[in-house]
Amino acid sequence: MRDDGDDERGGPGQRGAGTRRRSLDGMVELDRLPDDATVVTNLDELSRRVGDAAATSDALHPHLIVIAGNNVGKYFRLDRPTVYLGRGETCEVMIQDTGVSRKHARVLLDPTGEVWLEDLDSTNGTFVENHRIERRLLRDGDKIQLGRTTIIKFSLTDATELRFAEQMYVSATHDGLTRINNRKFFDEQFLAEFAFAARHRLPLSVLMIDLDHFKQVNDTHGHQTGDHVLRVVARTLARMLRTEDLLARYGGEEFVILARGIDKSGAAVVGERVRSTIESLLIPLSSEPGGALRITVSVGIATFADGVPASRVALLAAADATMYRAKRNGRNRVEQWSETDPVTAPPSNLSEDTNA
Repeated sequence: MRDDGDDERGGPGQRGAGTRRRSLDGMVELDRLPDDATVVTNLDELSRRVGDAAATSDALHPHLIVIAGNNVGKYFRLDRPTVYLGRGETCEVMIQDTGVSRKHARVLLDPTGEVWLEDLDSTNGTFVENHRIERRLLRDGDKIQLGRTTIIKFSLTDATELRFAEQMYVSATHDGLTRINNRKFFDEQFLAEFAFAARHRLPLSVLMIDLDHFKQVNDTHGHQTGDHVLRVVARTLARMLRTEDLLARYGGEEFVILARGIDKSGAAVVGERVRSTIESLLIPLSSEPGGALRITVSVGIATFADGVPASRVALLAAADATMYRAKRNGRNRVEQWSETDPVTAPPSNLSEDTNA
């Protein structure tokens, strides 16, 4: 596990930060204006701004966007001479599809501006507009099929539209409060990760994490403090993870970690580290000067190994049931599922699928 830091980037248009804007009379501090005030902008400056924006956004940039399969809506900028597509971790365009080879194809950006797609002797082939190809010049709008379910569209888009599309993807895959992955994104990734682990007989661990007595936090200190606690816990968990691990907010005060390649003993170490780290947090209370809050978590762990549990739904259900066992046994503890434990019904409407 390593510390990668956290992302505190905020969105544009935040008020109360001493924002200034030039008007006909010079600089105006927007946070001193009433809400219904209108700021008049100098027309010459407005024209200059529009011109500057056009100059930087008119250029068309090549990129790929996933339109079918896992991670629909995800954009990949083609900003280097060679970009590899495949299931392997070294590929710039990593595709989680069981029908995709580790290095399936590559995109070549010619100095003249042409963009070529080459198949790399993949098992299931590379198709452009329903035609199997070995090498082909890409045109704006071409649809590329890799594997069984993945379709990627090649597009030439200006910088403004590309930024907007990327922001929309982030909004669709991340939790608005904690800024970590949301449940929908987790379910999609879990599908591919379980299929990969099952195919290669690799361990895969799920850690379900639930904040203890969280309702009391909301009832005693208010929902704003409760939201702050969730954000702090999310940032703390994110700092602890490896690049290949997946953290998501699963619902309410519940988080989930998907740890690739971590066996039962390793998962126990991770779970205890999560529990002790959260227990040691001292969360300042903005509503109470000098006040601080401590919280604990209950952690349930289930590990897929040697074909058991038999499905991703069963694996998730096992982790969820074990987390509730930690609650029953006193909270602020880690419980681990074993092969002798019964596999309960799944914790949600998550259904079985043919890929897992």
